[in-house]
Amino acid sequence: MDGMSASIGISLASAAAFAVNALIGKMLLRYRICDAGLVTWGTAVAMGLVSLVVLAVTRPPFPIEVWPLLLALAVVLLSAGWAVTHAMQEGDPSTVAPMLGAKVPITAILAFFVLGEVHSATVYVAVVCAAGAIVCFGLGKQEKAQGSHGLGPAVPIVYACVAAAFYAVADQIAKLCLAHVTSWSLVLWSSLIGSALASLMLTRKVYRQYRVKPVDVLLFLGRGVLLVVAVGLIYIAYELVDGVTIPNVILSVRGFFVLVAGFLLGRVQKTPMEHQPNTIYLARTVGTVLFLVSILLVYLG
Repeated sequence: MDGMSASIGISLASAAAFAVNALIGKMLLRYRICDAGLVTWGTAVAMGLVSLVVLAVTRPPFPIEVWPLLLALAVVLLSAGWAVTHAMQEGDPSTVAPMLGAKVPITAILAFFVLGEVHSATVYVAVVCAAGAIVCFGLGKQEKAQGSHGLGPAVPIVYACVAAAFYAVADQIAKLCLAHVTSWSLVLWSSLIGSALASLMLTRKVYRQYRVKPVDVLLFLGRGVLLVVAVGLIYIAYELVDGVTIPNVILSVRGFFVLVAGFLLGRVQKTPMEHQPNTIYLARTVGTVLFLVSILLVYLG
C-alpha cells in the first residue's frame, strides 16, 4: 500500500473516531451537563489523563526544541474545542460536524502560504466542492436545535466556522512540529499541556454548581480516548503525504457519519438529540455529497 492509499484509510478511521466523539459531546450537552465550557475543559482534561497514562508507559522525551509551538498548538486546539462545543450546544450535530469541513479551504489556503503546499488542479476543485458544501448547511428554514438556548441557526454555523479556522491554524503548527517530533509524541504532549490549561479553567466558580457523576466521567474519558486516537491518526496521515490539505478533505467524511446518525436518532429517540424537517436533512445530504465528491476528486487527483 502506497503512502496516499494508506493516508486515505487512516484519515477515514480518524473521521469515524471524530464522528463518534461529536455524538458523545452532543449527548453530554443535551442530556447530562448543559454547559459548553464545562464540557470543553472536562474533555481536555480527559485527553490529558489519557495522554499521561500513555506517556508514563512509553516515556518519549519531551521535544524541548519545539516547546513554543507545542504551547501554541495546545492553546489553538483548546480555542477550537471551545468554539465547536458551543456550536454543538446551539446547533445540531448533523450541521456542526459537516460544517467543520470549512476547515478544508482554509487549510488549503494557509498551507500554500505557510507550508508551501502546491497541488494539482483536481485537488483545488475538491476544495471548491467542499466550500460549496458548506453553503448547503445554511439553507432552508431550520428549527431551533434541541437543548440549545433558542438562538437562530446562524449562531452554530458561525461557531463552527470559527472552530474550523482554529483547527486549520492548528494543522499548520502541527505540520511544523512534525519535522522534529513523531505524530504520537505530538498529540500526547500537546494534549497534556492543554489539559493543564483546561484544569485552570475548571477552577472558576461558575462550574461549582454542576454535579459531575460517574457516568459523566466515563463519557469524558471516552471522548478523551477517541480524540487522542483521532488526532494521532490524522497527524500520521499528514506525515504519509507530507501535507495537510489532502487528509483534511478525506476527514470531511465525518460529516456524513454524523448526518446519518443524527437523522436516525432524531426519528427513534423519545427525547431526540436533534430533529429537523426532511427538507433540511435533504439540503444537508446534498452538502455531504459534495464533501464526498471532493474526497473522490482527491483520490483521482
